[in-house]
Amino acid sequence: MYVSLLALVFLALWLSPLQRGVEREVLAACRGDLPACVSMTLDASPLQEILASRAPEDSAGWTSFHLKVRGRLNDGSSEVTPLVVRGYTAGMECSVFGQAKAAVIGFSNKQEPIILTTSGPFVVEDRTFEVGCPGCAVLLTRERYDTVAVLTTPAWDAALLGYSWAALRTYDDAGNLYLDTGGACIQIRPRQRFRRVDRKRCNEMVQVGDYTRPVPGLDFEPTEILYEVPGARYVLFLARGACT
Repeated sequence: MYVSLLALVFLALWLSPLQRGVEREVLAACRGDLPACVSMTLDASPLQEILASRAPEDSAGWTSFHLKVRGRLNDGSSEVTPLVVRGYTAGMECSVFGQAKAAVIGFSNKQEPIILTTSGPFVVEDRTFEVGCPGCAVLLTRERYDTVAVLTTPAWDAALLGYSWAALRTYDDAGNLYLDTGGACIQIRPRQRFRRVDRKRCNEMVQVGDYTRPVPGLDFEPTEILYEVPGARYVLFLARGACT
């Protein structure tokens, strides 16, 4: 009897969440009790690498995507974990999930997104599962426009998150972005948890170059803009657009 009980305990500890079939739903909206949280869009490339199954679109136009994503739940060990993403698929297909988003509370020290699920924070290790718009902001030197840091913005199209691009107010030389959520100024920090800061930090940056006003040494697409903050050491190159 003792051996049998011990074997059962060992089996329960050995089985991963994927083997036990426990699914965690990705939360799209930030909880009110979190002081610093930002919604970001979701995508995957290629989707087939993490897709377990896809439910039929429901009558309201939403589709549930059942995924297998490697990451760490609640600071646990790294393992492939079943996640469910719900995306609105009856409208514009802005990603492989239609229009889907996740509540994000920061990045790990390896710049891995930390998203919220029904079972707690989940650190996304799987590069196939894309959170926000990685590389849509680049910190550059003023003189030669050398790359200082490649940053992640909440979305390619801010309208998918319910705000305009004017909400991304400014940046600093440490590579932090500042987002005005309407009720707070959120500091989006690379390799750290986000934090709520004084609203004075959400001062506006100044546009200094774009497709119609080129800057020597930089090539612009219509969706790209160059910003500066007076007195800052670096400038910010931002790519943004609209889901059409």
